[in-house]
Amino acid sequence: GRWPAVAGLGRPVPLRVSPEPFRGGAVRPRWWLVWTLGVAGLVGCPSSKGGDSRSSAPRRDNDNQRATPGDGVVARLPSTFGTLLVFDDGPYRCLAFNRKSSVQSCRHRRHTLDFRYEYVPMMMAAAMAHPAPKRVALLGLGGAALPNLLREHRPAVLLDAVEIDPAVVTAAKRWFGYQPRPSEKVYTEDAAKFARRPELRGRYDLVLVDCYGEGFIPPHLQQLAFLRAVKGLLAPGGVVVANIWQTHKRYKAMLRQYAKLFPHLWLLPGYKSGNAMLVAAVKPPFASLNALRARVERFQKAMRPPMPLTFHTERLYRY
Repeated sequence: GRWPAVAGLGRPVPLRVSPEPFRGGAVRPRWWLVWTLGVAGLVGCPSSKGGDSRSSAPRRDNDNQRATPGDGVVARLPSTFGTLLVFDDGPYRCLAFNRKSSVQSCRHRRHTLDFRYEYVPMMMAAAMAHPAPKRVALLGLGGAALPNLLREHRPAVLLDAVEIDPAVVTAAKRWFGYQPRPSEKVYTEDAAKFARRPELRGRYDLVLVDCYGEGFIPPHLQQLAFLRAVKGLLAPGGVVVANIWQTHKRYKAMLRQYAKLFPHLWLLPGYKSGNAMLVAAVKPPFASLNALRARVERFQKAMRPPMPLTFHTERLYRY
C-alpha cells in the first residue's frame, strides 16, 4: 500500500535489520512540530490532569515517521486529546491521533507479532535485562505491542498497563489484540498518580516507561519525584526500561535525573531512529554485557516468528 506522509516530511522507512555499522540516525527536532504537538495534545502515556490537560507526551512506536491517514480509516474515536484514528496502511493496522499527528503504533494485520518500527524489538531486547520478571508495569499502552509480545513469549508474566485515555484502551482491545487477563489490571490514569499508589510499592520486577515523546515530555514526568516514585514500584532486583529520545533537547538532563537514583545505567541507541532505551537498576541485573547478549540470543532462538533482538543488543553500552 501507499505510505502516508505529511507534505515536506518525507516517506517513512520500514524497519531495516541488516547488521550494518551504526550511523546514529538521529533527526533534529522541528521546533514548529513541538508547538503543534503541544496544541494538538497528543497522548501516548498518562499525563497530568491539572493545569494544561493536553500536557501528555506523545507515544511514538515509530522511527521518526509522520503520517496523515487518508483512505483506509477503520475507526475514528473521540478522545480526551482529539480524535483517535485506527487505519490500515497496506498490510499494517496503525493507531494515530488526529490527521497530522505522529503514528503511535502499527502491526501487521495477519502476522500480528510483526511490528513495523524498530522501537518494539529495541524495548523487548532491553526488557531482557531482567532474567525472569513475574509482574510488569507498562506506563503508556498505545497499540499494545509490548503486552502482546510478552503474552506470546513470556506467558507467565502478568502485566498491568497504565493509559490516561480510555479511547486508547478501547482501540487496543478492539483492533490491536489487547486482552488483559483477570489477574491483570488496566489503570486509566496519570502515570505519576499510578506510580504514587502506596499499595503498588515493591510490586513489579520490571517497569516499562513509554511516556516520553520525541518533541515533548510533560514537565511533571521529567521531575525527580516521578522517577523516585517509579523506582518505588520495583521489587528487589527490579529493572526500569525507559523509551527516551536522543533528539529531545532534555535528553541529557533526563539521563542525569535517572543517574541520581539508579547507580547502574545502560543505553541502547536506535539504529535508524531517534529512540534510545535506557536500562536502569539499583543492582546489576546481569553479570556482564556479554552475559546479557547470550541471554538475549537464547531467547531469540526460541521466538516464533523471530525478531532481531541480538542485532539491537550489540549497541547496548554502559552509561
